[in-house]
Amino acid sequence: MRTEASMSIDAIKQSELTQGERHVLTEDVERWKRIGEGGHLDGWLIYHRGFEIRRKLAMRLADVDRPEGKGYALAFNQLMRADGLDTMDMQSVSAVLWLGDEPERMRALRDIRDGMTPGERSRLNSPISARQRVTKALAARETSTEARLKQQVAELTRKNAELEQQLAAAKNLPQPSRRSGRPRQDELRESKRR
Repeated sequence: MRTEASMSIDAIKQSELTQGERHVLTEDVERWKRIGEGGHLDGWLIYHRGFEIRRKLAMRLADVDRPEGKGYALAFNQLMRADGLDTMDMQSVSAVLWLGDEPERMRALRDIRDGMTPGERSRLNSPISARQRVTKALAARETSTEARLKQQVAELTRKNAELEQQLAAAKNLPQPSRRSGRPRQDELRESKRR
């Protein structure tokens, strides 16, 4: 017999999701039955779209604007249980959502994997490990960006000082006459006396 929670989950799936979104969720269930917990990172990343849909539904069920809090967590867990995905490691689910939510994170992951040997790439199975590596890479990128900006500030400060010296030197030269653009004779004599 179906519980009231699973009936409301089915109802919300029918009323809130497109046929394509419902198909994604069904594919997730079938995929999990085939690969289980022994999947490769790419297998985990495929779940991102389905996790996104479940997150949206959980927020709707919990009547919250952000995917956080006890009500949201309970609703998300109900959705996972209703689809038979409750055996998934929730830290891995969270890592997949984190990785897929920002294109910059996925680019960083792609860069990391491109720099690996095939053997290293094949051993990177866990979305949790991938998240840790991406976090570290983004932090290093931010640090190098900060260092580059500091270097640019130093260069601009040096250039500014140079320009100020040129301006000060230009102020000591005789000024051109307003009519001809050349210094007047009396101005030239005055500057020679200095």
